[in-house]
Amino acid sequence: MARIIRNLLFSELVVAGDFGDRGPRIDKAIDYVMHQPNVSITWGNHDVTWMGAALGQEACIANVLRISLRYQRLFQLEMGYGIPMAPLEKLIRTVWSEDPATCFSCHGKGIRDELSMRQMQKAMAIIQFKLESQVIARNPDFHLEHRNLLHQIDRQDWTVPIGASRYPILDRNFPTIDWSDPYTLSPEEEECMAQLRHSFLQSQTLRDQMRFVEEKGAMHLVRDYNLIFHGCVPVDQAGNFLSLKVAWD
Repeated sequence: MARIIRNLLFSELVVAGDFGDRGPRIDKAIDYVMHQPNVSITWGNHDVTWMGAALGQEACIANVLRISLRYQRLFQLEMGYGIPMAPLEKLIRTVWSEDPATCFSCHGKGIRDELSMRQMQKAMAIIQFKLESQVIARNPDFHLEHRNLLHQIDRQDWTVPIGASRYPILDRNFPTIDWSDPYTLSPEEEECMAQLRHSFLQSQTLRDQMRFVEEKGAMHLVRDYNLIFHGCVPVDQAGNFLSLKVAWD
């Protein structure tokens, strides 16, 4: 009865983006919203990343994994979507086992030991740096070459340029980086990502939920003369929408 009264009082539920990475279980958040009678969504950057991961885009997969590891939210992957972490655990056993990964501390509580979580987060961060650089190389229209930093690391003084300044590298152990070709995945990383990508593509729950977010979503909504958007919308000085190129990688 309480649900009926609530549904009669509110004609529409508007979600202003970011189902994921704001709590421990994106799958439960979306499942709850899917049961509401009338829903509209403005996509957030995290929603778009999860949709990309569901479609098998590897840089998106690396990003959602890294954030899930940083905040110890593996239940949403393993229990919610049936995506096992076994390939990543194998990677840290074979490549990162001696690395304390002290610069990659995690937040929150989880069921795995802290060292494994730090190692997995570091391993996925390096993979993400590499995969994002490959996306940038395939899409020069993005004009994001300045975000490629691995090849700019000075291994004499262990610094990296960002803007007009140089910053020290606090972690100097990178066993999977070939410095002559720093943005290519190592064989172990390729195997890990191939298995993880397969798991993302095989998850029916993930596919169904991301399809719901896609069908109910948009870049912006207008309600009662209010513009609802997440993050930013490209406009000119007069407030008119600007066109932009969106490429599918």
